[in-house]
This record gives sequence, C-alpha cells and structure tokens, in this order.
Amino acid sequence: MLMFMVGLAFQTLAQDDMTDETINPSVYLSDTFQHRIAGQSQFTIAVLPMENVSLDPDVAYYFRQRVIELLVAKGYTVLGQDWVDNALYQLGLTHAGQLRLLTFEQLSKVVKADGFMFGIVEEARTQNAVLYNGYVYKSSLKLDSASGENLWYSLEQRISKRRFAVDPINAILDVLLINEGGDKQQAAGALADRLMAAMIDGPVQMIFGDDLLSQATEIEAQTISVDTDNESQPTEQSN
Repeated sequence: MLMFMVGLAFQTLAQDDMTDETINPSVYLSDTFQHRIAGQSQFTIAVLPMENVSLDPDVAYYFRQRVIELLVAKGYTVLGQDWVDNALYQLGLTHAGQLRLLTFEQLSKVVKADGFMFGIVEEARTQNAVLYNGYVYKSSLKLDSASGENLWYSLEQRISKRRFAVDPINAILDVLLINEGGDKQQAAGALADRLMAAMIDGPVQMIFGDDLLSQATEIEAQTISVDTDNESQPTEQSN
C-alpha cells in the first residue's frame, strides 16, 4: 500500500514538473545596453525593492539580496539598497507595489543611476500532497534605463524544491527533479542565479589576469531630498 502511494505521488509530481517547470527563462537584451556596456567604464544599477505577489514576506527580500550579489560579481556598480529605499521613502513609497505609480522622471530625480532593476515574485507557495512538501517560486526581472527604455529582461523562471518523507526516495528525486537547496532562502537564491545567468557582464574588467574584480562594490546613492512643497533641492549624502 505504501509503495502504491509513493508511486502515485511520484507520478503526480513528475506530471506537475513537466507542466510547471521552466528551465530556460525568456530573455531580451537590447542593442542599446550592449553598446553602453562596451563604451562605459562603469555602469551603475539601482536594484529596487522586489514586488511580492505572494503570501511569503521573505522570498522577495532574499531574491533581491542575491540579485545585488550577482550584479556586483558581474562587474556592475550597485547603489546601496538602504539609500535607494530611503530615497523612495521620501517620495512616500512604503512597499514595492507602489513603484508602478512613479514615472521614470520622478524616479531619476531621487536616485541617480544608469539603470533600474525591477523584479516581481509572482508566485511563492508551499505544496503538500501525499508524501511530499515543496516550495514553488516564479519570478521575473527587468532592467530599464533612466529614461525608461527597456535594456534587458529575464522572465517567468520557476524553481521547485520538493522532498519525500521517505529517505530512500530522496536520492531518486534529487537526480530527477531540480535540486535547489532545502529552504526558502536557498531556493530564492537559486532562482536569481538562473534568471541572472542571462545578464551580460558589466564594464569592470579583471586586473592583471587576477581573478578578483576591481572596485565593483555597493556604493551609496546620491539622492535629492524632497521638501514639503514637493520642490527638490540637491543634497549629497556622505558615508
């Protein structure tokens, strides 16, 4: 009876994976972006708060952190997220869902960057069926210029992490299914890895053949404060 239940659950799971799992995301890369990367010594990106259309408050946070790490590793200059969030707060934005209310002109006035990275966690749920539990994540990323031109996107990638309660079955599932780690943080990070694999390298080059990238670090954003009359005065933020 147990083997029948395990077999039934495995068959259902395999069917779910064939219809649910997307291994390669849909990717777009503009000629404009490629030309700018080739012609600039530095390209600065503000990674905005990720919109979270799910019941799990942590997934978007973990996803954003990993995207920042990957951009730095690829040679981009990334604005400090605390400064970005503070600048958005000055405009009255308290969560990522409000970003769609801003124009690029408004956004560029408070955060100075060459590009803005937007993201959304479209799905994050825990599934329970017969003998397995699992997390399912679906998300998208896009990079727009300060003028609003779409430079790059990587869309609708899904990652599942499912585990049977019976240990001997785990070894089989680890081979047949996507194995992306055992918790939400690891799975969200793996999702970012897959989406960001399609991002071209930034302008920061290797130094003297060394494996270390030159100064590709998070920097503090230079923001413009917004006064009570909604008139902007430039102020420089210091460390």
